Amino acid sequence: MTGIVLLMYAITRAYHGGLAFYSGIVSIAVEGSDATCTGFRFAHNHPFLGNLVGRCKACKKGVAYVDAVRTSATIKRPGERQGSHWDAAISNGKVLVQRGVGYCGVCPCGSRVTVKPVVGKVSPVHVCNAKCMSSNGPACECSCGGRNHGRSCAS
Repeated sequence: MTGIVLLMYAITRAYHGGLAFYSGIVSIAVEGSDATCTGFRFAHNHPFLGNLVGRCKACKKGVAYVDAVRTSATIKRPGERQGSHWDAAISNGKVLVQRGVGYCGVCPCGSRVTVKPVVGKVSPVHVCNAKCMSSNGPACECSCGGRNHGRSCAS
C-alpha cells in the first residue's frame, strides 16, 4: 500500500510541476468508504484546489488535506462489477469523493468530515501566523493568500 501512496503522491507533485498525467491506478482506498479508486484523470479546468479544510463535529478538531488536485475518479464499491465516475480530489495519495459543496474526508478520530477548498485573499497587512496555519475555516485573508491555511491540521 505504501508504494501506491508514494506513486499517487509523485503523480500529484508531477502535475503541480506542469505535467499532466492521465493514468489508471489499481485499487486505492477512498477516504471514509469501503470503496476503491480504480482509475482517475486530472481535470482540465482549474485542477489545483489548494488546501481542503474542515472541522470534525465529533471531536471538534480541525482536519486538512494539503495541495489537493481535482480529478475525475472511477470509484468501485465492493460487489460492483464496474465502477462509476465521480468528481474527486487527490491529496498526498488519498482520494476524497466530492459530496455537494465539499469533499468527504476522515478525522483521525474516525468520523467523516466535510472538507472545503480554502478561498484565499492576499493581504500584506495581515502576517501569516499560527492562527492561519491551525484554522479549519475555508476563508483566509493574510499574506499567504491561503497557501498555508490549515496546514498544521493535516494528517
